[in-house]
This record gives sequence, structure tokens and C-alpha cells, in this order.
Amino acid sequence: MKHKVHQQQRLEASSRSLIQPFGEVCFENESLRLGDHWDNYYFEHLRFVAESLDPEKYLIVGRRGSGKSSLLEHFKYQTRYKNAGCIIVNNDHDYYEEMFRVSSELHVQSSRLKKLVSVWEHVFWQLAFTKLREREPRLDNVLDPIEEHAGFASIVKSVVAGVLSKFAMENASAVIDAVSKRLQSTRMVEAREMALAVTSKYPLFIAIDSREQYEVRSQEEMQITAALIECASRFNLQYAGRGLHIKVCVADEVFPYIKEDAISNTAKHIRDPLFITWRPKDLMRLICWRLHKYLVTVGLPHISEQEVNWDSFEDIHAKIWLRHFDEKLLNRCGIEERSWPYVLRHTHLKPRQLVQLCNRIARLAGERNEFPRFTGATIRDAVRQCEVDLADELINSYRSVYPRIGEIISALEGAPVEFKANFLDRMAHRTAGQWPDRTYSAYEFKKLVMELGVVGRRRGYTDEKTCILRADFEYFFDDRIYLTESDHCVIHPMFFAKLNINRTDPKRICIYPFPENKEFIN
Repeated sequence: MKHKVHQQQRLEASSRSLIQPFGEVCFENESLRLGDHWDNYYFEHLRFVAESLDPEKYLIVGRRGSGKSSLLEHFKYQTRYKNAGCIIVNNDHDYYEEMFRVSSELHVQSSRLKKLVSVWEHVFWQLAFTKLREREPRLDNVLDPIEEHAGFASIVKSVVAGVLSKFAMENASAVIDAVSKRLQSTRMVEAREMALAVTSKYPLFIAIDSREQYEVRSQEEMQITAALIECASRFNLQYAGRGLHIKVCVADEVFPYIKEDAISNTAKHIRDPLFITWRPKDLMRLICWRLHKYLVTVGLPHISEQEVNWDSFEDIHAKIWLRHFDEKLLNRCGIEERSWPYVLRHTHLKPRQLVQLCNRIARLAGERNEFPRFTGATIRDAVRQCEVDLADELINSYRSVYPRIGEIISALEGAPVEFKANFLDRMAHRTAGQWPDRTYSAYEFKKLVMELGVVGRRRGYTDEKTCILRADFEYFFDDRIYLTESDHCVIHPMFFAKLNINRTDPKRICIYPFPENKEFIN
């Protein structure tokens, strides 16, 4: 009886917390709303969730809104490693200011990266000792002074500030050399062995979340992040086999710049990174899981969770999606298409975008007294309402990579849906005055619009029966896409409204910006 009462209390608490039918747009908001119930809501049946726990995986790369923070939080609840602890240094990044000050004190460029690696190693061990002293009190003796009950991001800040405090009296390089020597001292070697004796029985994850914005034109910031990756690589090789796991998240928006310009040796330090790439079927499973959880929680009619094979796209599409969403709709060009690809093609295959879009559909359905049914007209109208917001959020995620990016891509306003690649060369010169510090070139403009996912490369020809034209976009590849003059390009549907794209061409087409695989139903 007590168990049933407890279950009911949990259900009522979750009901009050779950405001949005498809969840919140970011982990921080979901954590605030759900509290201890968050893990029951997390959809873990995904390829990269399992891969992230692999001891060889230390570097996780994903675009903003791809679920990096949620993935790190899941380490607290994972069941692969029994009795494991977890440290998450989240994106409360005050400590980066301290790292900037350390980096700026190291004036010799050739030695800066190596010395910053030592600072990160010192930080990692201080975090580990702080957590593991619960089981090994003797580790208190090697801890730097920190605030009692400080969060892990604050501990990082305190540790780096402690290094900085010595710069006033000594040469910066000499201080960091002293940190390196301390790491190799007998006392620290013994402390590490004590810590590793604990992690051999009680594994520990140290997870560093990515920053919201990176200044790619700042040598200091790029080298700080490169040093973090290099340190994580070395740390992983040495200690993952002994139960001490390091996981570092980096934003995909800046990863190419770090890999190409900042890392000292890519083959050595960037070893098989885990890219958080969402396949269409994964996004279907996620969004239907969230809707199902919401319906259960608020007491609306729903199918039993046991009746659905949550590993099967086809089963979820038939039993959840089509139960609530019209199978087909007429788009704004009067072309009939399936509702799932229609919704998904207005995103960059990121869960945050899909959640935002589906919540807008649910809100409009509620206003029209349809919820939890979503008609074709409601889906179409909600997508139109949400398009510009989705485009603006994506542009915002690149503002530190490309200053004045909004003004630069406005050169494509009024462009046709489809065009030859040399059209971009003609448009590029319009943006010359918007680039800072004389960084403009036609090549940089083309790189920007491809990297942002505004422009993609046509794959084949339009299917005359369905009016579908398939295209490749850089966001679902692990590397850049390069254009030749003979390539044909298309504008991503998410930017049609933002850029007032010309859709009056008599040849009606639907752009399908999906990777080429058999798992997606057109």
C-alpha cells in the first residue's frame, strides 16, 4: 500500500513538473522542472549513449542543442559501471576567465600549449581527490584550498586561481613548471595510487561540458580548449583502465578550428571522437517517448508502454506518431507529403529544434481544441510560426565563430531554392563590408553558408512523382563539404522564411536534407 502511495506522489509531482508535452528545449530547464525524476524521462536507447561509456571514448563532439549536457548527466545514472561516481563540470564557465589569465601570462607561444596541459592535469586530479576523499580521507592532505561545499565548476576556478595567485611573485612559466614538478612528486604519486585504488572498485567519471560560445579568433581560448583535449587524451590512456574516466565535450561549431589550427598533433590527441549525430529514426523514437511520458503523467489516453518496441522505428511510427499526427498533409506549395519528414526537414536533425517545433504544434493544437491530435493544417501552421525562431537560434550559436553572421547571410535574401554553386561567388561580394579585420573572401563566405547549414549540395535530381529533391548538408557529416563550380546547391527549408527565399519557380520541389540511409521513411 505504501509503495502505491509513493508511486502516486511521484506521478503527481511529475505531472506538475511536465509543462511541455515534448519536454524542455535544454537539459538545464528539464532538470529544474523534473529534479530527481529526470532520469525516468531520459531516452537512453541510443547508439551514442552506449558508445559514450566506452573506456576508449574521451572526446564527445556535438552541436549546440544536440544533447551533450543531458548525455553527461546520464553518467550519474548509468548501470554499466557498478558503484560509479560522477563529477560534472557544467557550463557555469567562470573558471574559463581564470584560464584566460593563466594563458595570457604565458607569452611564449611554443610552450603555452604544453604548460596549459599541465594546468588541466592539476585540475583533473584536484577534482578527483575532492570526490574520492569521501572513501579515502588521506587525500585531504593533497587538496588545494577550496570553498567548503563548492560546486565542481567553482572548484576548478579555485584551483586555477590558486595557480594565478603565485604569478604576482614569480614568473608564470616557472610557476607552471612547479605545478608540473608537483604532479611528479613522491607525495602526488602516492596520492594518485591511493585514488586509483579507490576507482578500481568504485569507478569515477570526470565530465567537462562544452561552452555555449567559443571565441575562435582568440588564440588563448583555442589553446585552452586544445590543451583540455590533449590532457584528456593522455589522462584517458593512462587511467581509464583503472576506473578513472575522463569525458570532455566540445561544440561541433568550433571543433574543426581546434582540429585544424590549435591541436599540436591531431593523430595523437584526437583519437576516434564520438560525434553526437542524430539519425531520423532516433529523433522519432525520442519525440514519441516524450509525448508518451507526458500523456501517461497527465492521465490522457495512451498506449501501454509495453505494447511498443522502443528499439523499432517502424513500431513507434505506427503506434505513437500516427496515433497523434496525421499521416499526410498538404504543404504550403500544395504538394502532399508525409507529416514526419515534413516536420523533420525544417530542422537540422537536432533534438532541441524538434522539441521546440513539436511543442509549438502542441500549443496550436490546444488552441484549436485538437490536442493530443495534430492535424495536417495545425502541423503546417505551427511550422510556419516556428521557422524564423529556429533559424535565429542557429545563427546565434555561430555568432562567436562569425561576428555579424546575420548581416553576412542576408546576402542570400530572395535567392532561389536551387542554384549552381557559382551563384554564391556572385553573392559573396555583397558581404565584404560585414567581415571584421579584412577577413572577407568568396571562399570564406561559401565556407560559412555550408558550415551553418544554410546551403547544401544537391544529391541527384528531383523525383518528378513526389517532387522530392535530396541534398547533403554539412551538419550530418564529420568533416566539411567542399563545392565545385559544377555542383548544384539548395537552400535549407529552415531558412526559407528567414531569407525570404524565392519559391515562385514553376518546378515545385520539396528539399529533403537527410542523410542517405534506408532507415528513414519518406
